Amino acid sequence: MEIFEKIAKLRASLGLTRERFGEAVDISVNTIRAIETKGVTPKSDVLEKIVARWPCYALWLLTEEDAPLAGQFSPVEKIGDLEYENVAYEIIDVIDRNLDQTIVKAESIEKVIFLQTCDVPTSDKVERILNTTVYHLGKIGRRENQDVEFGTSVLLVIKGLSRGGFKRGVLVKSGYFDIREIESKEGIYGVINDFKIWFEKNGIKEFEINSVNVKTLWAIESELNELKISDLYSAPEEAMKSFNVWCESF
Repeated sequence: MEIFEKIAKLRASLGLTRERFGEAVDISVNTIRAIETKGVTPKSDVLEKIVARWPCYALWLLTEEDAPLAGQFSPVEKIGDLEYENVAYEIIDVIDRNLDQTIVKAESIEKVIFLQTCDVPTSDKVERILNTTVYHLGKIGRRENQDVEFGTSVLLVIKGLSRGGFKRGVLVKSGYFDIREIESKEGIYGVINDFKIWFEKNGIKEFEINSVNVKTLWAIESELNELKISDLYSAPEEAMKSFNVWCESF
């Protein structure tokens, strides 16, 4: 996206006319009109004024990326769409399938979200993080040969919000766990049964399911401390069938 398109999108998302936008940043309406309608590249002082007035959009204006946990957002389509708790989950810990390793008490868990890996889109930010990891770690960091349909991870969502207003969660890596096996094996066995016993013992009965690109989970395991809501998609049909059996078993 060109910078003139970004400025137009930002102004629209703020619900401001060109006149009001120009007044807010002390820029003439003719300058704003030239940028938006003629594609005139704004001078550096124009961008500096916009960033000074709305610093939470600085990263997006420069890179088209956002970082909600760092207070950097991308413009929304209309005012009021942006609710902190709906932007991202703050990942405070990543553990393997041993749920007793979690740093939070079981009674603090609000619900569990199954994250079924499948071929859904992934963000540019995730791709950049993984490419950087590969660059620094060499072959050790490469995961191209792993199956995209690897399995299921779970997100243990913690009750309440963080000081920044975000939902927090602990990511439990898949580790040979695949919720789709409930349907294919006609029952709850193995690791998934161990999970069921743990959830039952601790009174956890609230579950959801989404699909996510496996690369997104790899990025979280590497260095990303947020799972964006926009990275979550509806679960595939075969996963939903198993999920329904899972829920009915409680």
